[in-house]
Amino acid sequence: MIDWEVIQRMCGAPHVGHLATLRADGSPHVAPLWLSTHDQEIWINTSEGTAKLANMRRDPRVGLSVDAGTDPAFAISIRGAVVGETHEGADAHDDELWQAYEGTDAPHLPGDVRVIVRIKPERVVVMG
Repeated sequence: MIDWEVIQRMCGAPHVGHLATLRADGSPHVAPLWLSTHDQEIWINTSEGTAKLANMRRDPRVGLSVDAGTDPAFAISIRGAVVGETHEGADAHDDELWQAYEGTDAPHLPGDVRVIVRIKPERVVVMG
């Protein structure tokens, strides 16, 4: 059973997640990122052309870790899979993340095409 209360508390500002994906050669790629929860999914926002997006498109298996920051003894580890992605609403979602984490809108750099990646948790381990 997935504890959504803990996921919702940890997967959002001010907590930074660390996303692990698999490169084509099987080696890990880890990237820090901001995240949010929607309808029992974890959403991340990234740009077209990033290594993490290419990795997830090739192999949807991912790992996420998030710690409480102020209480390093409390953290969660999530294993899951990408269940979808969309460009629709991605700029607005990016703004939501920037507002939550930085208190400002996203910079929206010219030529930057944003993507929402939807992750379904399959296993969650709570530490602390």
